Amino acid sequence: RDKEMEKIPSRPFLIKGTGRILLVDDEENIVISGRQILMKMGYEVVGVTDSLEALEVFKKEPHAFDLVLTDVTMPKMTGIELSKEIIKIRQDIPIVLCTGFSEGLTSNMVENIGIVDTVMKPMIAGELAEVIRNALRTEDLVDS
Repeated sequence: RDKEMEKIPSRPFLIKGTGRILLVDDEENIVISGRQILMKMGYEVVGVTDSLEALEVFKKEPHAFDLVLTDVTMPKMTGIELSKEIIKIRQDIPIVLCTGFSEGLTSNMVENIGIVDTVMKPMIAGELAEVIRNALRTEDLVDS
């Protein structure tokens, strides 16, 4: 029986979480699929395809969100600019940047802005789950 158990490949399970996430990406299909993935993980998700609109949504209820997940390259206002504006409103909000490539981002630059982590596109559910869990855990440590 133990030999049978050894044959079963170990698959990483999807980390479940709770909280409300503001998801921002100018590509609607990414917002839709990202929202579905995050909801399966247990999160409540507000998806927005316009960075200026996302800022307005955040301004209206800054304490309604536990985390912001934003694309870097967007028209009107980049994810970096959006992150800076959001942090001016609420310094303790964890922000995770999504990027298709490094886009000249250095870990120093990201940390100086106040961004807690980055995730590469295409987003892999398991990796995203871990990044979000760690970002929210960081917030818990700051609160206590």
